[in-house]
Amino acid sequence: MMRTVLLCAQAAMVVCLLAGTLLSQSLLLDAAAGFALAAVALQWRHLGPLPRIFVGIGIACALGVAILRPDQVGQLRDALRQGVAFAALLSVLGMLRHPVRRSPLMLKAAHCLLRVPTRRRYAAVNVGGHVLSLLFNVGIIPLLDDLLAHEDDRRPDPVRRRHLLLAGMRGTVLMTLWSPMGVGFAIVTTSIPTLDPVPFMALAFATSMVFLAATCMAGTAAAPGTSDEGRAPNAAVLPQPLVLVLLATLALLALAVGLHEISGLSFILATVFVLPVFALFWLLAEPTPAPLRRDLADMLAGMNDMRTEAAIYLSAAVIGTAISLAIREQGVWQDLQTLAPPGLAVLFVCLLAIPMAGAAFLPHSVLVILLAQLLGTSALGLQHPMSLALALMCAWAIAIALSPISAMSLMTGALTRTPPYVVSLRWNLGFAAMLMILSMAVVATLYGLGY
Repeated sequence: MMRTVLLCAQAAMVVCLLAGTLLSQSLLLDAAAGFALAAVALQWRHLGPLPRIFVGIGIACALGVAILRPDQVGQLRDALRQGVAFAALLSVLGMLRHPVRRSPLMLKAAHCLLRVPTRRRYAAVNVGGHVLSLLFNVGIIPLLDDLLAHEDDRRPDPVRRRHLLLAGMRGTVLMTLWSPMGVGFAIVTTSIPTLDPVPFMALAFATSMVFLAATCMAGTAAAPGTSDEGRAPNAAVLPQPLVLVLLATLALLALAVGLHEISGLSFILATVFVLPVFALFWLLAEPTPAPLRRDLADMLAGMNDMRTEAAIYLSAAVIGTAISLAIREQGVWQDLQTLAPPGLAVLFVCLLAIPMAGAAFLPHSVLVILLAQLLGTSALGLQHPMSLALALMCAWAIAIALSPISAMSLMTGALTRTPPYVVSLRWNLGFAAMLMILSMAVVATLYGLGY
């Protein structure tokens, strides 16, 4: 019964958010916020310590603003609505998990990546994981692990298995740099008013391809074994599954971009609208012996899969806004605005500070929200929106790779029976360092061109 009530609250949150935005009804947007808070309360017992801490800090920040600066409650309401949009995005992303997880096509596509010659397998998993993770998100990592466990009849090679899991993880990390279905992209594009999301997505995608090529070559050179002795006898697998998944990915992106351009909806809300429709279509396109009613129930139940992340980002939006309001009241911030520090130096500080927070076991999401809100409306954000957005997104991706508490590090650590800090701070250190160097070069070039 409680599960049904929770799913109803989450569904009502999504419906009210979309309807309130389309109809410009503030009451519906407030109702969406109410349903989002109700969903957090209903699942409180199932939340871990970290989201509970975030929710507690968020409540304290909201009360502090309401008591000390009641004239700023409007900004707090806007921040809460932004957090509701993040929570709604995560909820509908969960709906896509069941159709993709049960999909024979997705399984075959992932299997194709492991049937290429050994010397090219790291590159195949790295690039393929980048593409597949757009639909499967971090779920691509355990899927690869399952396939690796059954890849060969001989005794598995733990070193090669670890290397290929890292290839999948790193491809997924770079997907977060540009994916419109990612929370980082939503945070940045909704916080910089002069940023056009579609050209920025194209720029971020091109940047991720450069990073993917560079890190892929480095990873392939470091791959254990360069011969084809590990290649299966029947390795000649047709690539149709990969092609079909790529086409499905392009269709999803086209739907989100098209709706954004035609309707004027923000990118995050266009994605929230498109994802459930896409998930339902995928469910119907690949029927299973199970009754459709059960598949639909499982798809809706996926809205609760990312409850931890939803609670964190809902709270982080409020926390970031409260901190930014406090900083703006300080004379130091006014002095900095007057001094107008070099924009490129500020961008480099962002590139360094966010990953350092992640490496220090701190949730980097709050810092990204804070910096996006502070700098998005500053002279730097207004004059160089592309440079600022790309710096924040690059820092977001690097922080995920370096953070011992990121979902990817935790999952990879669990699958390899290794502490997550070893995955992030030892195995991924060289990868993150290369990304940092490349990011600084790209951001500096973009800033120099005036974007």
